[in-house]
Amino acid sequence: MATFFLDHNVSYGWRFTLEQAGYVVFTARDRHLANAEDYDILGIAATEGWTVITHNAKDFRLLHGAWLSWHNLWAVSSPRSHAGILIFPHALRPLRAATAVDELLTIESNLANRLFVWHSNEGWSARPSTTAWLP
Repeated sequence: MATFFLDHNVSYGWRFTLEQAGYVVFTARDRHLANAEDYDILGIAATEGWTVITHNAKDFRLLHGAWLSWHNLWAVSSPRSHAGILIFPHALRPLRAATAVDELLTIESNLANRLFVWHSNEGWSARPSTTAWLP
């Protein structure tokens, strides 16, 4: 079963709904990271093997792209894995989010180094787990 890490911009109510759906959930608030930077949120989640859930599409898209491409600049053979990033719109209710998570996990067995965005009208869209850019 997947383990999730809720960014500080995600309502605490999501935790209980996801736990009722059978997931293990940690929050930035619980870890005393309510004011942590997004790069720290991703780093901690990656270290622990937790998938990040956030509403912050702009910053996490940027972080995800950097995560995948900077290893080329540093001459590292492959990027360290993060356990995935799920981006939801602010207005989405927790029960619908839990259902969307269930739907994603039935079609995607591995979220590692991937970013997924939930669109209320279209469902999930995915960013790749690799970058095409090569130095």
